[in-house]
Amino acid sequence: MAERNLDAGYEREVADTEEAKQLQTSIFDALNAYADYLDRCGLIWDLTKVDSGDPLKVERLIADIDFRSTDDRVGPTFSIILKGGALDSKLRHFSGPLH
Repeated sequence: MAERNLDAGYEREVADTEEAKQLQTSIFDALNAYADYLDRCGLIWDLTKVDSGDPLKVERLIADIDFRSTDDRVGPTFSIILKGGALDSKLRHFSGPLH
């Protein structure tokens, strides 16, 4: 395995660039749009439990890229899951090249 660059200062420097911030904003916007969609489909809130103080059906929306599971033919494995949702124990994987 190649040597890893674990320099936190460099990672922060890269993450703080204007390009990185624009890309992060795009990711956040896409996650928010997907969360809104899931909410409209009734997968986030249980409105019958608002008065009980715990109306959430799921804990969080998690989007993940696993670089270790890279298949040379398709690229990294992507997964999007609702933590605490019905598919939580069966992670949904989307494999494809990075765009």
